[in-house]
Amino acid sequence: MTRIGKDRFENRPDGEQPIAGGHTSSNPPEPAPTTRSLPPALQPLNASPANNSSVYLHKRARVTLSDPLIETPYDKYAIGLVFHEGQFNGSRPNERLASQFMPSTVRGVSPFWDLDERTIAQKGGSLTVFGDVRGSPFEAPDGKVRIRLHYGDRANLERLSEHFGQPTPEQREPAFMRSSYRTVLIKTGSGWQQFKFSIPDNPRFSFNAPHKRLLPRDVEAAVQFSAALQGNPHYIREPAGIALTFDDGAAPITALWREMPVASRGFKDGDFVAPVHVLTDPAFADSEQGRTIFGTSARGATSIDERQGSWLVRELAPKLAAILMNTLTDTHAHPQLHEQNIDVVIDAHGRVVDVLVKDLSDIALDYRAIAAAGHRERWGGVQTNDMAYASPMSDRLQFPNGERYTVERFYEAFFGSIGTRQGESTGQPPAPSAIAQQATHMLAEKIRRWLPGAWLQARGHGPAYGRAFGASAATPYERIAALRQLIVEYLEEGKRPV
Repeated sequence: MTRIGKDRFENRPDGEQPIAGGHTSSNPPEPAPTTRSLPPALQPLNASPANNSSVYLHKRARVTLSDPLIETPYDKYAIGLVFHEGQFNGSRPNERLASQFMPSTVRGVSPFWDLDERTIAQKGGSLTVFGDVRGSPFEAPDGKVRIRLHYGDRANLERLSEHFGQPTPEQREPAFMRSSYRTVLIKTGSGWQQFKFSIPDNPRFSFNAPHKRLLPRDVEAAVQFSAALQGNPHYIREPAGIALTFDDGAAPITALWREMPVASRGFKDGDFVAPVHVLTDPAFADSEQGRTIFGTSARGATSIDERQGSWLVRELAPKLAAILMNTLTDTHAHPQLHEQNIDVVIDAHGRVVDVLVKDLSDIALDYRAIAAAGHRERWGGVQTNDMAYASPMSDRLQFPNGERYTVERFYEAFFGSIGTRQGESTGQPPAPSAIAQQATHMLAEKIRRWLPGAWLQARGHGPAYGRAFGASAATPYERIAALRQLIVEYLEEGKRPV
């Protein structure tokens, strides 16, 4: 598991400085390849702000697909993600970034400082590094760590400027805010990267969200979950983060690196990526990009709405079923599958290539299933799980903050948001809820094949079997809970799939 803790930066006789994680060099190594790394030719290296941009927010900053920052196909891919999710929000149409909600805060210039521990300590501060900064966007020359801020964070800008000087033009990088507000897409020296921050203390955001602070324990949890899920193709990794603390009584300055949502095969010209709340929006279906994706996806459908619905059921549902299958039979860690947390990568032909889940610190652990599957070692190191106090008979999912959900309620709250629209009854969701129906149906068929037929037949008259495979399940979420119950009972008998 990735080491988590505080890295020391000490003077060395040869004048070199160690890079966090133990590597020593006067020049940082090339970034280590990741599972979703981009070809170097697609990584824009000019990270200076466009048109001598101010470090403060732009008053009339709009995102367009003719933006001067779009110089390569990958630039269009990255900025297109921000553009479309700002325009289309099917589940919360009144909270679009491009609407009156916050029309002038969707882009800015993020400042940064390259600091070592000695410099920080001289100002009464300390730096904690989670994960390994080598090869990450936190790595800076001469063994230093690059400390970035959300471009809207004026309070911490003043704080760091007082300690370490005002950022120069070369210490500012173009940035765009994603629909979660605290996640920012930044054009770094190694290409477009995502960072998660606390919601900025800035009145121009026009709302107060203290619960959206990114605390050091949140960064630590995300990095730990990322390490535990290493190699899993369904998740966007969050492999490194930092927490900078001073003795001034103010909250720590934190940042978490989240890898870009790129297909596992790598980026190809013509790829498009968007969260699910874009793809389920009727307005998106009638947009130029929507017509490109949905227009050729269904034969015999006469309207764009029908083509959109058919595409969602045929293209998206199987990928979601695969994520659910992986959750119930392998990781036993349940992600919050709501529309904002799922990024969908689509190729130039309108086919879904990958569906990627983000926000790893929001994952809920299934202690009973973990114990039954013999996966205590895999999850024993994460901060939420001592494995000593967690009863193996618990049927409630455990969040890092200690909150618990029943399995059914968990999926109803998060997976059940797909396709819902503001003001409509949650008991009677609109047509896009067919996504959840189809995904759950496909999941049931996968698990029917995963569990031995004779074992299933012996439970054919039990309530869990009826809810999982029969007509007695009232909702997809009840069916998911029943399928999970069968799997746990099977694993607790000491058996494994054939």
